[in-house]
Amino acid sequence: MLLGTLLAGLNGIAGEFFPLADQWFFSEHVSGEWQNRVPAEAVPFALKDGRIDLDLLRGGAAGKEHDTAVVYNRFLSERDGMLSIGFGCDWWMQVFCNGREYLNTLKSGNGSSSYSPWNQPVLIPVKKGMNLLAVKLIRGRNSFTFVCGAVPPLPVPQILARRTLPPPAPPAGSGSSYQLILLGDTHFDAPYEVYHSAYNEPDEKLNRIQRAEFARNEAIWRERGPRMLKAAAGQITERTRAVVQVGDLVQGDCGNPETHERMMLDTLSAFKASFRALPFLTVPGNHDVRGPGAAEACRRTLLPYLSRELNRKITSTTFHFMLEGDLYVFIDFNEPDCDAIRRAFAEHPDARYKFVVTHGPVLPADSGSCSWFLFGFGADNVRRYFRELFLRNDVIVLTGHEHALELLECATDSGRITQLMANSVWSAEPLAQYVQEAGSAAEYGRNQQEVFRNPDGIRLLAEYQPAVTRYWHARGAGYFRLDIAPDGVVAHYFGGDSATPSKTIRLR
Repeated sequence: MLLGTLLAGLNGIAGEFFPLADQWFFSEHVSGEWQNRVPAEAVPFALKDGRIDLDLLRGGAAGKEHDTAVVYNRFLSERDGMLSIGFGCDWWMQVFCNGREYLNTLKSGNGSSSYSPWNQPVLIPVKKGMNLLAVKLIRGRNSFTFVCGAVPPLPVPQILARRTLPPPAPPAGSGSSYQLILLGDTHFDAPYEVYHSAYNEPDEKLNRIQRAEFARNEAIWRERGPRMLKAAAGQITERTRAVVQVGDLVQGDCGNPETHERMMLDTLSAFKASFRALPFLTVPGNHDVRGPGAAEACRRTLLPYLSRELNRKITSTTFHFMLEGDLYVFIDFNEPDCDAIRRAFAEHPDARYKFVVTHGPVLPADSGSCSWFLFGFGADNVRRYFRELFLRNDVIVLTGHEHALELLECATDSGRITQLMANSVWSAEPLAQYVQEAGSAAEYGRNQQEVFRNPDGIRLLAEYQPAVTRYWHARGAGYFRLDIAPDGVVAHYFGGDSATPSKTIRLR
């Protein structure tokens, strides 16, 4: 079979394909003309499931970091067009087609250690006749992995533009009404000797910061945290369908996978007991996978737990399900599964509301950690691709990470993204009070300009600012109740252990 059919998405001809050849060529000799010709001594090979470890082509001997090689593919096209293709590698690469460069990661590297065509998707012009794809690869520390495959094309703007078309009609007045309880970051923890006796961070500054976090969390879960959970449980009615938590469920930093797994199990049991028979659903945050062996311990614990809660087998920390006619897509922002995200929306185009649940936000925060958002560590074209996909699906994002409360909405002619940020880290009693610090779309980006003065952050937020239609930001810690009905979605924020909402906001 061919490597895959690579869609010519920009030429407007439905059903047109550009297949790469089955046969590739590998050469360790990198000449000054490597971009333009396949050397005579190049070794033929084939990808298996779209990937190969190039060390295998050198007799199986493990290579060294910064070893260099080039792989080639000669392919025939029946007409001019655009090739939609993606690459991944461990760890640096340059991609040329017909002598012109279309991708260069020599400075930034691959951006993800989960190698996939989605790491670096690109659109490459293809000419009628024979074409030559040349990829120079520089080996990473762990392997000489190379991945290549089709990426369905989705033309995306680099900078968003505010909607000029009339807004879409509200959803039809059909379907059910129900409620969810929403929790932000919680950082469940206990006295140091319970979960951190094996903790061994050699960096003095980081050690000091993390030990302070342990003390903070212990204080929260000694008294305030249980009060908050009890109050959230008090909002449960016969219409409540689930409790959703947006990641950083636990603190992590356990020092070994066995203790991390125990921390996860203890936390899931404690939260499950608070909310009785309701499904308690969560998604990994950065703390949930932090520490030696923590990522695997998190998966080992979370996947069977979620399978029981949803009564279906969950095999990935990016997954989706339908609830009362609405789509819920839970995305592991540490290692997002791009194909799983696309499949979720493709399988349920007619869902009434489409929710995205992710620890790191979809729309970057105006904060000192603005780069910590979904696809923020990857290539810009991946980030923009999924930004456009979310816009076209009119998603409602439920997120956290920033330990703040926020509503941020972008609307373009493609659609809109409405993002609600929750925080449940009740680290001091006054945080039960809701204190709004920004309340207009014009204020989004102000902190980058005036406080952080971060050129990268200023440029990043400038991509989004023209399309921002709603924005408020506040200090506070507590929980939300979401009322979801045929005529819209409303979020009620409760500070601390309050039974009375401090803020009500219409999401849809």
